[in-house]
Amino acid sequence: MQVNWGSSAQAYTFVQALHYTRRFDGISDHVKNFRPHCLVLTGSPQERPNLTYLVSQITKNVSLMVYANVVNKPFGKMPTDDTDAEWIREHKIKAFRAMTTGQHKLDSSIHWKSFSTRKFIPLKL
Repeated sequence: MQVNWGSSAQAYTFVQALHYTRRFDGISDHVKNFRPHCLVLTGSPQERPNLTYLVSQITKNVSLMVYANVVNKPFGKMPTDDTDAEWIREHKIKAFRAMTTGQHKLDSSIHWKSFSTRKFIPLKL
């Protein structure tokens, strides 16, 4: 088994992203810095491409888009989402992916609350 520890540049990028996310939390709301944040309950994005494209147009590659897949399996038996990531890259959609376990789609709100900060409030689609 080969382990990828990452490079120092990747570590620096992560620390900077974390720093700026915390800093962003202190900025007050204003019409000039409003961007919609969308949590899209698509399952796999290739299963619902029209919804994925619609939200991609709403966010216009400058807002937060997270597509979520709620799987009805134990956490240890969750499928890999490599095909989802590849599909998103092929279609040039800028989005984060989130996969969690639950009995139904409404369980994803718990996952989103653990993912979000004060500024990242989702539009659930």
